[in-house]
Amino acid sequence: MEKRLRFSIWYFLGALALLFLVQTFLVREEAGQITYAQFKQLVGAGKVTDVIVGTDYVSGKLTTLDVEGILSPEQIKRLKDIGGTTYYFRAVKVDDPKLVDELEAHKISFSGRLSNTWIANLVSWIMSLVFFLVLWGFLFRRIGTGAGAGGGLMAIGRSKAKVYVES
Repeated sequence: MEKRLRFSIWYFLGALALLFLVQTFLVREEAGQITYAQFKQLVGAGKVTDVIVGTDYVSGKLTTLDVEGILSPEQIKRLKDIGGTTYYFRAVKVDDPKLVDELEAHKISFSGRLSNTWIANLVSWIMSLVFFLVLWGFLFRRIGTGAGAGGGLMAIGRSKAKVYVES
């Protein structure tokens, strides 16, 4: 019985690792991280289009990667690796009341986006919980069918003695 219990622990640890990998690769950021100062320099140089202004970030597309004086070679390489032919960036937003005026002056299209992270967090937690409940149910069924007629894991400690009544 102890061997099966260890085997189910390995199932649990494997499922936990799989969940970690899925969340890492599905939630990863598909934009190169730059500083806000670099973003402002790119706007001034006319290298930015389609800016999205969020509550805590600014993102958009670069028109070209001919930005050697503004971005570091590592950042340019990362943008090439992520984007292919379209280069997306993201910068942490600072309090800049003149940002909209500057974007309008350079004729850059922009839009705003509200961050609603609590829904994504809630869905993530619920999906994780459902995944583990399904896995746990599967493991209990598997352990229960292998234990014979005794009732599986929940029958530990029950006596299998039969009472015969004299008649």
